[in-house]
Amino acid sequence: MSADISRASGVGEHFNDKAAVVARLRELLAEHKIMTILVKGSRSAAMEEVVRALQETGTC
Repeated sequence: MSADISRASGVGEHFNDKAAVVARLRELLAEHKIMTILVKGSRSAAMEEVVRALQETGTC
């Protein structure tokens, strides 16, 4: 369902795994000097891993 919403919006993006999210966020952070990112997901999604990956590489 989220993939359909992202596609229909024309501006959203859907990712099947956290590695793909991190890779895309790194690209966006390299393109834009100032950016706000909201990382949100259910507790079981362990989205803190995305935040940690960005922090460890110094991209955030």
